[in-house]
Amino acid sequence: MPLPTLVIVSGPAGSGKTTLAHRLAATIGCPALCRDEIKEGMVAATPAFVPGPSDPLTMRTYSLFFAAIRLFLEHGVTHVAEAAFQHANWARGLEPLRPFAMLRIVRCQVAPAIARVRAEQRGREQST
Repeated sequence: MPLPTLVIVSGPAGSGKTTLAHRLAATIGCPALCRDEIKEGMVAATPAFVPGPSDPLTMRTYSLFFAAIRLFLEHGVTHVAEAAFQHANWARGLEPLRPFAMLRIVRCQVAPAIARVRAEQRGREQST
């Protein structure tokens, strides 16, 4: 049986990762796993959550995200996984998945001015 494909969509905030991940998944005909969407669900279930660098909920999100990716791969499910993938936590999480999938990596980019506008717009949308 051929290995499933894991399409990684990464890039900085405001670069369109989530939009691209969902469009790729729809085109391919597979699920999309988006780390921020998983975290949003965890935040909704944690009323007293206060975000911060490396806060406990964010750290739990990493392990859940990679466990979900691995579970899909172990069951032969091609899928798109989206997150920033910018630091050592991501490299450590992806390396053990190599034997389970054909990896394809898409790195999004964005001009800083556009990223700022998108972040401001997202902030306004979340506060309403």
